[in-house]
Amino acid sequence: MDCYKNHMPKSKELFHKFVEKDWLNLYTRPTYAGNERTVNLPASLQGNYGKWLSHETAGAKEFHYLNEYAYGQIDREKRDASWEVTDKNFVMTEGGRYWVAVGPKVLEPDYPDTGTVKESDFKYATKLDVIVVDDTGNKYYIPCIAGDIKNHTYVADGSPDNGFYHTGHPYPYSIDKRIVKADHSVIEFIRSTTTGNAGDLNGTGLKIDSIIVYDEY
Repeated sequence: MDCYKNHMPKSKELFHKFVEKDWLNLYTRPTYAGNERTVNLPASLQGNYGKWLSHETAGAKEFHYLNEYAYGQIDREKRDASWEVTDKNFVMTEGGRYWVAVGPKVLEPDYPDTGTVKESDFKYATKLDVIVVDDTGNKYYIPCIAGDIKNHTYVADGSPDNGFYHTGHPYPYSIDKRIVKADHSVIEFIRSTTTGNAGDLNGTGLKIDSIIVYDEY
């Protein structure tokens, strides 16, 4: 297990006893006390709430597997962060938050269609709670922290649904112009490697409900 420390976790962390669900650590209450807002997902995702999670391609080890620009911002701004690689290759904070990639409008609700999805547009190491529900209606909170932005989340010019989930289409003014296969994921888990681990993201039986964002930077 690799472990890297930057700044000690703040006392605002509220980790209560968790419930294990396959590979996930789930909590029955919010995991942070701070300035919060709720991100509700667009109606166009309807029917795909069960496809809410995916892998994020790992960055270099020297950047703790994050996007190098995101890591640079976190390090430069001395943000509250740490890195630990778990036995299933998930990159987490010392306190137990999953490092993830999210769409532009999760971190910046008014992000424009003309945005270039560059590092300076966002505040990395923002803490999140991903709210999910199981097939009996029980609600759980997954503690996460933003380490990358999902560019391929564009729907159409002028659509209010841009910037939330993986559509396969990039923001038109971003550097990456590739069109890829859509997977409808809202959250991409950052891992040190995804080789041989694809099955870990299947069969959770959970559907995404919404996301709590703790704006503190």
